[in-house]
Amino acid sequence: MYINHYGIIYGIIFLYFAKHEDMIASLIFEGFMMPLPEQDEALTILDPYLERIRYSITQAWERWKAIPPGLRIDMSPRTRASIMHDNAISQAIRNIPEAHVSNFSELIIFLLADVIALRIKKLDSAMLSCNQNTEQVRKFREQQQLPGIQSIYNLEAGYVLDELAQEIRSVNIVCPNGPGIYWEFEIHENMSSTGVADMFAQKTVPSIGMQ
Repeated sequence: MYINHYGIIYGIIFLYFAKHEDMIASLIFEGFMMPLPEQDEALTILDPYLERIRYSITQAWERWKAIPPGLRIDMSPRTRASIMHDNAISQAIRNIPEAHVSNFSELIIFLLADVIALRIKKLDSAMLSCNQNTEQVRKFREQQQLPGIQSIYNLEAGYVLDELAQEIRSVNIVCPNGPGIYWEFEIHENMSSTGVADMFAQKTVPSIGMQ
């Protein structure tokens, strides 16, 4: 009796791939370099979330200001940023319940519309986020996919303080591009869908990072 050994081997391989397709897809996409998102396309996807993102960050700032001044005066800028980050994360989880939230060693990622991986950070005046130099952060800023998150774009939602660090000057969406940024967009209060569309012509920030 003739036995097709190659057929049996191919059959076993097929069954293995069928059973573990999710795991295999994750391995394939992990570290995959994604294209840089254009501003108008990304903001169209983010439109249902923009107001809630801004509200989460401004809520976090109000909670920070609710701390008695006598306690705040002894806190360092790093402590303030850490408290703001934790408060903004907790507010965003409440305000955007449909988002899938992942934690990569303190790198908190919100997956929005199964397309955009978003993290919340403090920004400097050049719209650059303050980062710990970790492998996950480097991959995120280089537009690489993180394990288990098959997003298309990596973006940051952040806030810029005024010169005296007394108030929030702006809340922004930033497209990171390695050590630099590709573009940034300010989320104005009570921004509507038409408001987003009207601002597509906003001047973008030239990339100073990877292309």
